[in-house]
Amino acid sequence: MRRTAFAALSLTAAAAGLTGCLPGGDTADGRPKGPFAGLSGGQILDRAAIATTDAPSLRMSGQMPDETTGGTIRFDMALSGKGKCSGTLRYAQGKADVIQTASSFYARYDEQFFRAEGGTAQETDAAVELFAGKWVKMPAGDPDVKDFARFCTLERMLGDRHVHSNATRGGTTTIDGTPAVTLRERNDKEQATAYVTTKGTPYIVRLESHTTHGESTVEFRDFGKAAAVQKPEGDIIDVATFTE
Repeated sequence: MRRTAFAALSLTAAAAGLTGCLPGGDTADGRPKGPFAGLSGGQILDRAAIATTDAPSLRMSGQMPDETTGGTIRFDMALSGKGKCSGTLRYAQGKADVIQTASSFYARYDEQFFRAEGGTAQETDAAVELFAGKWVKMPAGDPDVKDFARFCTLERMLGDRHVHSNATRGGTTTIDGTPAVTLRERNDKEQATAYVTTKGTPYIVRLESHTTHGESTVEFRDFGKAAAVQKPEGDIIDVATFTE
């Protein structure tokens, strides 16, 4: 079943699409009033998902459960163009600076990241000596970078460009000074809320989700203003040299 924009926040491969409904807001006689008059919550979200993924650039930050360790992943990313990004991922132990261009993925891990990965002391010391604090280059499609690359593609964070959500409308609120309409959706395992700007382009500015894995929050801002992604400078270790 297709995952909705909200369900994608859990980033669980087996997550199913949400189909629940909550009572709507801003209505009278069954007809929505105010911003997006005449549109259902799902229609608003579908328009917002298209507008957000069409943005030439944006910043995306927030936190979500790390299902591998049971901790939390905190991230701050700049996205520019399809699949291009740069930013930092912080884990309960360690962090990774990442850059993805059209053809390559670059990562720079700190020492704590490697020490938290496990392995023998000899293996860990060797990895720290060789890679910690240095940029490592891998092909953008390498399976080993899959978990990192998901933060570089809006369609993966939103679940789909066309979300086809059954979300219902709530009231209007303000997110960082920007007026937004509240959209809600839930089932037995997940509750989620999206906030879409009511003035100008209908961007998604915040997604919140609560599941059995924990709580997630993702914020979007600086639409069209985020810096372009550039290849890292300095010495770069190309993993291809280890397989030749």
